[in-house]
Amino acid sequence: MSSIEPPEGSRADCLLSIHQSRLAELFLQLPQPLKDLARSKRAFRDFQPETDLYSSRDPAASPWLFWETFSCLEDDTFLQLAGAGAVLYLSSIVLDHLVDGHLVESGATALLYKALYDRGVSTLQDNFPRTSEFWAHFERLNAEHLSGLAAEVEARTKPEVFTRENMIVMAQGKVCPGVMTIAAMAEASGQQDVLRPVEKSLKNLAVASQLIDDVQDWESDVEVGHLTYFLACLVPVDDWVAGERPSIEELQQRINDQWIDVDHWREAMYWHDRAIELMHDVFCPTWTDHVHDKRTLADKHREVAIARHLTRELRHFAPKQATHRSINLSAEPKKSSTRVPRMDAVLDEAVRSALEAVLTSQSDDGSWVDFDLPTVGASDAWVTAHVGLKLATLPELWSNDSLGDALEAAAKFLYVKWHHGWGYNDSAPVDADSTAHALLMLNATGSKPPTSTIDALLSFQYSDGGFATYTPFRSRSMPQNWLVSHPDVTPIVVRALAPYSTDPRVADAINRAMRRMDTDRLSDGTWPSFWWKLRWYTASAWVNAAISIKEPLSSIHWHAGRELNAEWTTDLDAAHLLECSMNIGRIDIAEQVAQHLLRNQLEDGSWLRAPVLRQPKPGVHQPWNAPDDEICYADVSGVYSTATILSAIAKWMSYKSGGS
Repeated sequence: MSSIEPPEGSRADCLLSIHQSRLAELFLQLPQPLKDLARSKRAFRDFQPETDLYSSRDPAASPWLFWETFSCLEDDTFLQLAGAGAVLYLSSIVLDHLVDGHLVESGATALLYKALYDRGVSTLQDNFPRTSEFWAHFERLNAEHLSGLAAEVEARTKPEVFTRENMIVMAQGKVCPGVMTIAAMAEASGQQDVLRPVEKSLKNLAVASQLIDDVQDWESDVEVGHLTYFLACLVPVDDWVAGERPSIEELQQRINDQWIDVDHWREAMYWHDRAIELMHDVFCPTWTDHVHDKRTLADKHREVAIARHLTRELRHFAPKQATHRSINLSAEPKKSSTRVPRMDAVLDEAVRSALEAVLTSQSDDGSWVDFDLPTVGASDAWVTAHVGLKLATLPELWSNDSLGDALEAAAKFLYVKWHHGWGYNDSAPVDADSTAHALLMLNATGSKPPTSTIDALLSFQYSDGGFATYTPFRSRSMPQNWLVSHPDVTPIVVRALAPYSTDPRVADAINRAMRRMDTDRLSDGTWPSFWWKLRWYTASAWVNAAISIKEPLSSIHWHAGRELNAEWTTDLDAAHLLECSMNIGRIDIAEQVAQHLLRNQLEDGSWLRAPVLRQPKPGVHQPWNAPDDEICYADVSGVYSTATILSAIAKWMSYKSGGS
């Protein structure tokens, strides 16, 4: 568990402050010897470096990792159960140290354990009668906790039993006291069905954390003679029993030869992925963000380990170059069952060339990567969702095995990146725009998005009916102007939510959002964009949103007698105008724009990049009116704009040919 910081002044923040005060008061009430022990940094140094039981926020804040799931509880009930869970978790830490036998003051430690454990059980007894189903879970989890500790004790005297299976039992047993809090809150809130997935998710993270601890602490474990699963993979059991353990230098050489540290980092990421997947049907983004952050850190450690091994073996380490999928576009496009009318050869070649450029730019992991922003770097999940959506909605004429394989790989990539939504990349929080694009892409390919994604997307709706890019609970560090509704995000979310409109909550959210269509309109009849220095991005998005909810396109009228005109800023902007003008029947403009795009296509099938992705400065709520307060970036790889323009031209080609 790790500490969290809810938005300042929020209900969650206020309750957390009360909770921490109550926990501090509990420690002050302990007898002096126990109070001194709880304050000892030396005694509990293995729990968290330079931390005592008093100051650690981990057990205090852990229930807040599940705030979205259990915030329906009354304040007093939430605080009582969080308090009981905190002291039970702390008591398990004390017991773990006692069982390890590393404490000199074992008598005081035993008393501290009993004081904390009794306090936690007493609070739970005040909240649940003995007939409650909660106590069955309590007894089961208590037994699993003891089994895990017993397995550790046995492994110290019988190293041969230290197998991968026993390591999992030990790791999952340690987290059982924390699961008790979830069991209590699930019972109190009438959400008993969430206990199973959350419990499994917690236990999977515990295994990942144990693997990581073993890799990071192996040298100190060797020095104190503490056998771990990682060391059991390096040292023959007979050597460990006989006390003929290899030196640290010899073990390091074995790691270098076998790359076993990389294997353990990789396995830790596997358990992280399982922990996230289990939450597909439970709305708890704070928890999945927490697991996702740990997985991202593990992945970075894995990359460092690989680089270290390569540096040693190759002497001159070269950064791994992005590899791309091998695409065969020599075959004719898939033909429909009906006769295909004669098509313009120029359009056909433009689409074929652009499609090849996009498909060959896909990385081996299924992603498309583009843009390169300061601090956060290039985007993978957001760009993959956007490009995948454009390819998935191409006219059927262009369906073939290569395209199908690319979309399948992209969908798999997005599943890995999900944690109650998607973001720009692993370094950025989940946002509504990326989540909406990924939802659209997965649905367009026939994939099944995690069901709780809908709840996550609804949480981005602002009080004015529009959808914000980020939310303060998940993105505390973002500027305030990034946490309000944005005119270019709202129609994308409406379109993504459309297939779920039979849900009354979704229908209400869409109705509220649709009212923003007129509110956000500019005096020239178009719409502004917060994130894009483009004139037609939001207009095209609203047209697609109206189509998705079967809203008459007459609602996309141009105010004050102004007509749709053929003025655009860049080729990317022209693509949005092309799609918009096609959808509302302005074929004269569509023809003019299409001819412009065909003339501007480069030899490699792409189009010119232009700095159009806007990053508004803090405090700027209408960047379209403040050009001096904006920084814009181009899609350096060209895959974002090429996929967008490809989609528009392919649809225009289909329209010209009499297709759908």
